[in-house]
Amino acid sequence: MNHDNGTQDFFYADGSVFVFSTHQHPWYPGTGRPAETGEGAGHGATLNCPFPAGAGRAEILAAFQDKLLPAARDFQPELISAGFDSRLGDPLGRFTLSDADFAGLTTLMLEVADTIADGRLVSVPKGGYAWTVWPPRP
Repeated sequence: MNHDNGTQDFFYADGSVFVFSTHQHPWYPGTGRPAETGEGAGHGATLNCPFPAGAGRAEILAAFQDKLLPAARDFQPELISAGFDSRLGDPLGRFTLSDADFAGLTTLMLEVADTIADGRLVSVPKGGYAWTVWPPRP
């Protein structure tokens, strides 16, 4: 839903950390434009993929596959931290990601971690303020 501006700000000039964000735009706090790519030693280590309200699996998964994967191959992280936000029904954000979509994104991130980061992945729910049960119960 909202851009992860705190993480971006913290690492914006730090070339040792790659920050990737898919988020609703325009939306609070108004940051996260594609032109925000880092500065100094961090130039090129920030990749923002803003989407309008209503974006869902097709747009977000494409950003992960088409933008994050090549960038991660170039960056070669030792650890991947993946935070997911704004699921369907969130009263604040307007993305349309379902639990199955988050499972698909997690599977993709596990594959990236296995290929690039020796299987090291941290996955953090970061909002998506619609109540759900994970894992889904039958």
